[in-house]
Amino acid sequence: MYWLLFANRPMSGFLTVCSPLETLPFTPAVCLCLQEVQSQIYSTLYDYPCLKECGRLRHYIEECVTVAWKLSVQNPPCKLEFDCQQFKPDRHVRFHSSNGDSETVRQYIWPALLDSKTGTCYQKGVVIT
Repeated sequence: MYWLLFANRPMSGFLTVCSPLETLPFTPAVCLCLQEVQSQIYSTLYDYPCLKECGRLRHYIEECVTVAWKLSVQNPPCKLEFDCQQFKPDRHVRFHSSNGDSETVRQYIWPALLDSKTGTCYQKGVVIT
């Protein structure tokens, strides 16, 4: 399975050149991140203690942490852009309910994925203007 979170996105061709998730061993650093993310989710959703026993949720969290780890350790690392206030057609697409005349980004629906060194946009972010 390749990059579960982006499988149906146009960017999937870029990501499939990377190795499958199953080949990445959980290093101590990844395990630490995984434990921290799980702990935060379980403490936020404390009203649902049964989530700790949910294998599918655990698997989803593992895959999310693995994707985030791969994006940060590849060379050059990728970065998620989620805080730009100005609409940039080379980095953003407007959500269907956006004001087409406005250039001010009010909210991100989906972050843009950029090369952290060159700024090349691999996947445009979806924004509301």
